[in-house]
Amino acid sequence: MSNFLLSAGAVSAEDGLPTPFVSQAVEWWSGADAIRHSWSTYSGVNWAPFGKIADDGMRLRVSGGYGEYRYSGWVDGRTDRIYGTAMFADVFAGYQMGLGALTLKAFAGATFDGHVLSAFDANNPVNGKVTGAKGVLEGWLSITTSTWAQVDLAYGTAHASYNSRLRVGHRVATGVSLGVEGGQFGNEASDNRRLGGFARYDWLGGEVSVSGGMSGDIAAPRNPYGTLVYMMKF
Repeated sequence: MSNFLLSAGAVSAEDGLPTPFVSQAVEWWSGADAIRHSWSTYSGVNWAPFGKIADDGMRLRVSGGYGEYRYSGWVDGRTDRIYGTAMFADVFAGYQMGLGALTLKAFAGATFDGHVLSAFDANNPVNGKVTGAKGVLEGWLSITTSTWAQVDLAYGTAHASYNSRLRVGHRVATGVSLGVEGGQFGNEASDNRRLGGFARYDWLGGEVSVSGGMSGDIAAPRNPYGTLVYMMKF
């Protein structure tokens, strides 16, 4: 099945001192993800309608993306190459809460997940346009003044899609963190996982993160992957 990954990149940031950037109410991000047999791009916005994006309170989120992938499937009694396109859109309402060194964000809402295959694959149930419900949980833990952990979990009823990621990073210089990441993602047609490392640079108005490693079918994660995410607060 496909090694395709398409989901809104979860964005978490450490609480900082009030500035002209983080004192506003909007957080925008955009990213791209590439594996050996697939690629995707996505973007989204977080909005704090009643306060500041860095403070506790209600959050509204919209996000969406597009990608393409290919895999070997069973077509007309023989193995053939199948090409697919996919797109998604999410609309959420949620809440951010700080509990000491831990910051939690929880979202619930509606999702659209659409897949179109170039040839009919009777063994692949992920084909067509489906809507459903979706939930997201994100957490940021400041372990020490220079070490942190981030976890992102998501599940949608549309095509039973899910995504999980754990990052542990260490700040090696002002604004620069290095670390390791791992996770599992998939849907009712496939289950995949990945393991790699990342570099993150953050400043008062946003952050940029680059990661890479190995990804693939959960039984054989042997395909290289790369991810780039840029986030801005205003």
